[in-house]
Amino acid sequence: SVAKNSEVISRFIPPPGDLRLRQVISGQMVTRGVICSPDDIVITAGDTVALELSLTALGKPSGLVIVEDPTYFGILQAIEHTGMKALPVKTDPKTGIDTEVIEAALKQESVTAIFLNPTLQNPRGFTMPRAKREILAELSQKYDVPIIEDDVFSDLVEREHRVDAIKSFAAENVIYCSSFTKTVAPGFRVGWCIPGKYKSSI
Repeated sequence: SVAKNSEVISRFIPPPGDLRLRQVISGQMVTRGVICSPDDIVITAGDTVALELSLTALGKPSGLVIVEDPTYFGILQAIEHTGMKALPVKTDPKTGIDTEVIEAALKQESVTAIFLNPTLQNPRGFTMPRAKREILAELSQKYDVPIIEDDVFSDLVEREHRVDAIKSFAAENVIYCSSFTKTVAPGFRVGWCIPGKYKSSI
């Protein structure tokens, strides 16, 4: 409870964040198909901060970021804030982003990252099927382009209907971001990031 752990919320905790919280998140990630240790997790001040840190960690201010079309306006703001540019890719309202168009873009353009919100996507609300997540993970590894996976709505899906996170198929190439904002309280600005091989830059 807050009363029993008041010292946690009343003192500054340096990165990567409170160990006990990272241990809890590490256990929770198993339900998303992701095996990670507390040391793999970085606590952030909400999901949006995790997304911004992910973009900044890639170190390419003029980079090109593939996004779903339409996508969450907050990520477009974050991309603009970091000096990058968004490359919208057509997105099916039931199954998600077009993987063939993504591969064509990866062949023709110098892409810095692929941003995806695969579970209860904002604004369309679809959940990307497992097969497409596997294809995206393969593309990420084939072209060595990281995926920034925004999984903030995952806990709103009943456990028996959840699909494993994209990160479960390409652990090191996917920067996974989420938070407790949608499940605990909107004002509880606690998020996390599992950066894989990009941890040293976050």
